[in-house]
Amino acid sequence: KLIDGESDAAASIVRTIDLSDWEPGPLQIELTPDGKTAVVAVGPGFFDGFPIIGSPDVPPGGTLLVVDLETGEAESIQTEHVPMGIAISPDGAFAYTANYGMTGVPGDSLSVVDIAAREVVEEITVGARPEQVRLSADGTLGAINVTGDDGIRVFQTSDIAGTLTDVVATGNDPSDLTFLDGNDRLVVANSLSFDITLVD
Repeated sequence: KLIDGESDAAASIVRTIDLSDWEPGPLQIELTPDGKTAVVAVGPGFFDGFPIIGSPDVPPGGTLLVVDLETGEAESIQTEHVPMGIAISPDGAFAYTANYGMTGVPGDSLSVVDIAAREVVEEITVGARPEQVRLSADGTLGAINVTGDDGIRVFQTSDIAGTLTDVVATGNDPSDLTFLDGNDRLVVANSLSFDITLVD
């Protein structure tokens, strides 16, 4: 509808799935490759304890939701810390979450979630305040930023704990990252040093 020029909400919105039972509300979302399931991080992000003038207080708490986009049913999965960034394996079987946490309970973990079973299958300590996690196109490599350590860590998805690298320093507040084509290079955006880093 939007592509055809119908830009009003009534014409273009197909459906709304109510997630108001889970405070403070949805923060990030990724879809499985078949487009049938959404994995949603619920949490305050940076906004608990970081007041914004004119904005309401954001309640603490958070969880991970797996949402069936056909039925609208949502199921909560508790990760070790409140999640933020999400990556989905190319086969749609697993979700990887960077667990940023909250002001009072800062996160330092990466969770691996079996999407079909709706359960956490692995929790790995990665370092202070991980925000985003990304996988290479073939799903064999992953990278996660640890903002509290001003860097990233890389891992093989077949053995995360056994292959997790030391922190590679990139810049002040590495807030997002992505793999380039293949498995050889990734780019990191460093918000507070106003630059990007290319990593081999």
